[in-house]
Amino acid sequence: MKSTAPGRGTGGALRSVSILITSLTLLVGCGGSGGGSDNTANGNSSAFTVGGTITGLGSAGLVLTNGNDTLQVPANATSFVMPASVPNGRTYDVTTKAHPAALSCPIFNGTGTVNGANVTSLVVSCGPGGKSIIYSFTGGTTDGVQPVGSLIQGGDGNFYGVTASGGTSGDGVAFRITPAGTETVLYSFVGGVTDGSHPSGGLIQASDGNFYGVTASGGTNGDGVAFKITPDGTETVLYSFAGGATDGSGPSGGLIQASDGNFYGVTAFGGANGDGVAFKITPGGTETALYSFAGGATDGSDPSGSLIQASDGDFYGVAEDGGAYGYGVVFKITPSGTETVLYSFYGGTGTGSRPSGSLIQGRDGNLYGMSYEPAAFGTIFGITLSGTVTFQYTLLREAPIDRLVQANDGNFYGAYEDGYNGGIFQVTPSGAGSIVYSFGDGTFPSGGLIQGSDGDLYGMTSGTVFDFD
Repeated sequence: MKSTAPGRGTGGALRSVSILITSLTLLVGCGGSGGGSDNTANGNSSAFTVGGTITGLGSAGLVLTNGNDTLQVPANATSFVMPASVPNGRTYDVTTKAHPAALSCPIFNGTGTVNGANVTSLVVSCGPGGKSIIYSFTGGTTDGVQPVGSLIQGGDGNFYGVTASGGTSGDGVAFRITPAGTETVLYSFVGGVTDGSHPSGGLIQASDGNFYGVTASGGTNGDGVAFKITPDGTETVLYSFAGGATDGSGPSGGLIQASDGNFYGVTAFGGANGDGVAFKITPGGTETALYSFAGGATDGSDPSGSLIQASDGDFYGVAEDGGAYGYGVVFKITPSGTETVLYSFYGGTGTGSRPSGSLIQGRDGNLYGMSYEPAAFGTIFGITLSGTVTFQYTLLREAPIDRLVQANDGNFYGAYEDGYNGGIFQVTPSGAGSIVYSFGDGTFPSGGLIQGSDGDLYGMTSGTVFDFD
């Protein structure tokens, strides 16, 4: 973003930035130099450099542009010079193309005209980002209300999600929102025996370009459905859960599409022991209950969130109850349905209790997730694929929601509520945590965060979609 007065930064496509060998080398390669009042650039004998100072950048870099000229700024930089010099009398327009997550890095004095000397007056001032509402749900018969799960960004750059209520029949909707905040209701669920009601867990966009998800109720047996929605809003019920001893009931999180092309997920109820199941559904709608959770001291019960397929090809998830201490487990399930309890939560300090939401696999190959104490003290934990806890950080008075996201700066971000308010927290891979933003308006996040292609973090409250830069 460019500005002559303080303002919010413009998000760019945040990506990992490599440390420059030296600014001098880069400038020489482009035909410029860092000093003097009469430089040579691209054959022009009267061209001058454009640069300035940087404050507050910290341990991640950013990307600046001036037209087609791009500069990758390394972490902790305090000054910069754009690679290509600008001919005398020409204008410059330096903007922030990409910035670290949870920071805003506006540029002051970013636009001007070269006037016979090097320009050194630009100031990049990085600081905590800000939250802006890009859409507010209105409910009723024409819009959804109470969004659930996490947003996804589709291949077209728009955001997609679901609400638990609202719409034509009050049974929830699937929606699309452009980055500029224009919303379209793609489909209103009608419930009953022919359709699902009250979607849960958000949407995924599968390899065929369509969107898939689950509802907690509705369908032939009233136990929820798995559905498909095309980008133009045509919905198909793929499968109606049957409950009882042979099938799951009440899918508790979204679907994933595995490497075999099939969809996998969990239900909170049903199965041989009434403690939930892990299931597989083919694109054609054939369902298999892969595993029935047994609860007790040897197994988890009431699985939550979505499964993930890790780099080893197996599926991983969490159950809120059961296990050796009765406080929930992390489990692994093979594609053939063999389950292993990797870790049992024991409450108190450490990894906490009652794991919730979904796991993610970090860049280091380990799994990361969230648990919450009965007193709503949240814990962020890391665990290897073999079940060894490698990482833990305790939030004070904050209960994490849904899932983490590991941003392009390498840090983990999540949404939380503390009983009075909501906000966004950050935890570094080394275990240092902080609250980066408190909503301060009494609203609570209703799902996890995602990082958009512009580098900003996006999420939802009970009534809005927000952008945090």
